[in-house]
Amino acid sequence: MSSAGRYIKALDGIRGFGIFFVVLFHYLLLIDRPSLGFAWVWVQMFFVQSGFLITGILLADKGHRLPDYLKRFYGRRALRIFPLYFGFILVCTAAYLVLHKPAGFNRFAPYLYTYTYNFSRLDPTMPKKGLFLQFWSLAVEEQFYLFWPFIIYFLEERALRRLLIAIVVGAPLFRYGFGLYLASRGYAPPQVGMITYAFTFSQLDAFALGAAIPVFRLPERIKRTGALAGGLIGLALAAGLVHWWVLGRQGIHVSLGNLWALGLGGALHDHADRVWSYTLIDVMFMAVTLHLASPGYRGLFNSRPLVAAGKIVYGLYVFHYVIVMAAARLYDGHLHNAVVCFLLACAACWTVSYVSYNGFEKRFLALKSRLGRARAPAPAPVAAAGPGTGYPAA
Repeated sequence: MSSAGRYIKALDGIRGFGIFFVVLFHYLLLIDRPSLGFAWVWVQMFFVQSGFLITGILLADKGHRLPDYLKRFYGRRALRIFPLYFGFILVCTAAYLVLHKPAGFNRFAPYLYTYTYNFSRLDPTMPKKGLFLQFWSLAVEEQFYLFWPFIIYFLEERALRRLLIAIVVGAPLFRYGFGLYLASRGYAPPQVGMITYAFTFSQLDAFALGAAIPVFRLPERIKRTGALAGGLIGLALAAGLVHWWVLGRQGIHVSLGNLWALGLGGALHDHADRVWSYTLIDVMFMAVTLHLASPGYRGLFNSRPLVAAGKIVYGLYVFHYVIVMAAARLYDGHLHNAVVCFLLACAACWTVSYVSYNGFEKRFLALKSRLGRARAPAPAPVAAAGPGTGYPAA
């Protein structure tokens, strides 16, 4: 709910919209038809919305004593995130002990159990594809939770605003310097891009831009949110198309995937796009989030199917890769119809995630009420997530 008690359906709706493209992107990758390169941007959307939602929740709870504040926040996070995540990891552990599958799980396990899977990319010998490909972003999210509650609690409004500005300016500079460091250590350019993209500090500007919405009271200051969002979407597309055109002019191969990415492919390394493109996409999603959270929004992302998908999107994100792996094998081995296999994968993803949410996750979500309610609302209109979020923020 928001500080005014308003549940914002559109935030669930855009998550439900975004997860479709993530699933499709991974499916196409597994059947060796890489395209839809823009699908990576939805991870940025999840990060921006997490900064928005988490900061709103923390500001609303700031009136508590520190022990109660931390107990409420971390207790709710644990109940939302840990049961499904560790349940999935424990099932994989049991399967590996009995069947020795998934292959190489003994190498993945230390990273998975400690929420440090994003750092596994520093090891060039680690497999780049596998059952846990998408878990790097969950690790980034959890690492963000380790320090952000303390920052919100101890900083006054003016200091917090200055910090957010410093993060938005500093994160691109960090990506630039970190990339140079990795290159000096012998990492190839594609490895530099992938490692930098998954590093926690590289994504802090996404969280900070989402947090800026409540901290700077943007809903009060900006009335034409639709015009702002449309303008920034246009700017991002224009920048991407210019970059794509420059790549082509310089003789750099532009694949269909890069064309679909409009020149803003995730973890690329040409023209230092890892420095500027992430922030550009994050600013765009900040404006989109602000528009969707505005009381006057009426549009696609309020539709019932997308909102329903958004409510179970955490399960969709956790389960989808193993399901699309199975669909890719069905395509290669038996069916040979890519569309039918994808539709089967979508149906399976929805069914498994729906059952997981209603039959398993809700049992833990019901325990949140025992942690108490916020003492006072935040001073600005801040939305909190519905009962299920992709990078769960409520």
